Amino acid sequence: MRGARYRRAPRLPPAAEAFLWIADRLLDSGFSDPERRYHPEPRRPGEEAIREYLKEALAERGLDPGDADALLSTLYQEGFLAGEGRPEEGRRGIRLGPRALRLLGARYLDRLLGARGRAGAGRHPAGEPVPGLEASGEARPYRPGEPLHLDAVETLKRLVPRPPEELQEAHLVQALAEAGAPMATALLLDCSHSMILYGEDRFTPAKRVALALAHLIRTRYPGDRLAVYCFGDRAEPVPLSLLPLVQVGPWHTNTAEALALAQSFLKRSPEPMKEAILITDGKPSAMTLPDGRVYKNAWGLDERIVAATLKEAARLRRMGASLHVFMLAEEPELVAFVRRLVAVGRGRAVLTRPEELGRHVLLDFQKSRG
Repeated sequence: MRGARYRRAPRLPPAAEAFLWIADRLLDSGFSDPERRYHPEPRRPGEEAIREYLKEALAERGLDPGDADALLSTLYQEGFLAGEGRPEEGRRGIRLGPRALRLLGARYLDRLLGARGRAGAGRHPAGEPVPGLEASGEARPYRPGEPLHLDAVETLKRLVPRPPEELQEAHLVQALAEAGAPMATALLLDCSHSMILYGEDRFTPAKRVALALAHLIRTRYPGDRLAVYCFGDRAEPVPLSLLPLVQVGPWHTNTAEALALAQSFLKRSPEPMKEAILITDGKPSAMTLPDGRVYKNAWGLDERIVAATLKEAARLRRMGASLHVFMLAEEPELVAFVRRLVAVGRGRAVLTRPEELGRHVLLDFQKSRG
């Protein structure tokens, strides 16, 4: 028809390429806000914000920002983005799709470990065999405080011909698991406001570590289990598909509740090897009271809060879980507290910086346990 106008078909880039254009914007933890405005709940970008990110990315590359809607639809269709919840007032929540998680996990794992991250499938070298479910045929006497995985035959041999009431710890024999047994890991990320203060972003590197660790487990340790928790005034589990979008808030540091959630997860996990990884840049400054209220004190080391935190670390130790603490600050009070924490939990601590965090955590994860 004479005079008719037709809009050209958009020349869209591959969905994976377009997603990487905006990935850093999606992972921003609040550090890019020049006024460091904090909000009472962790904010996540909605569909409209992602549309704006795409418009900016297209314009920066000399492409038509008007293609943002078509590109956004492609990201949904190809599994990079997924809607969350019910649409409200024309807006809907966003989570990352499985393809986005795989792409980011592989990217960060490769950056943090290089060739180490591309090694073939494997299992955890556990060093000394530990009591567990995958029997190795070996056994040893029970050690007080460790989980019971008894070798029934060997225990009965020691008991007979004694009557049951004479059973003592010395008669118990533990069945040992094969070295390289599956492991359950609770990853605890501090999301208090200090994680984007003092001129550096500490929370975004922590989120990248979580994505890389999840990819490492999925590709090399498929028998393992991972749960991620964020903690500020309160601690809560965060699905991996939402974690990249979480921002820090104006919170204190409730390390005790994070350790309690780790215990709950590890108790439910059937894997014979269990560990908690704690990433923080501050001393504990909050605790949850029995009635659910949160007690806070940011001034110095409050012994009430410290005692509650050490109590949870001791419970981790008694259930046979290891505790690894990665400190992102050199504040004397934090260092002093962490020394007490790992002494009680019989774990280990690493002082590191955001740019080195991923390498330390991932290499530690692959080290021999025991």
